[in-house]
Amino acid sequence: MDKKQEDFFTGIGLVVALVVVGIALPVVFQNIYVMMFGTLLVIFGICGWGIELDKIQDRGYTNIFLGLGFILLGTLFIVPFPNIFTKIFFLITLLIGVFGFISGMMKFFAFKKETESSKTINSEVKNKNRLTSVIGSIVTLTGFFANIFTILAFFMAK
Repeated sequence: MDKKQEDFFTGIGLVVALVVVGIALPVVFQNIYVMMFGTLLVIFGICGWGIELDKIQDRGYTNIFLGLGFILLGTLFIVPFPNIFTKIFFLITLLIGVFGFISGMMKFFAFKKETESSKTINSEVKNKNRLTSVIGSIVTLTGFFANIFTILAFFMAK
């Protein structure tokens, strides 16, 4: 196994660990500060997942997942502290997040169109890349939505 592949596996392990612990923390402790810390762990996991995927395929994953991370970061602070500064912070993170997400999606679909037209990619490598992308997207989106719902449920219950 080469060094790049070993680094990728280590990075993916760390990313999944961050997302799982980030989701589990608010469930176990049910405290606002622990919930915020858990959400930060999931944000780091989401951003790290995009960075790790871009190490093996430069298809815009970093922009997509950093965009989701910024949107979640803004949501994290606007719900518990609804004042003018957090609203401004939310709008800034929303701007950066949407920009990153949309530019990453555009790069992803442009790359997909190029590879379909070239037809030189080995089908085994293509299936492996597709499986990695699907698993990564499921894990990341699960963490993203779980944190959004945890934040909202925490404040709806009070």
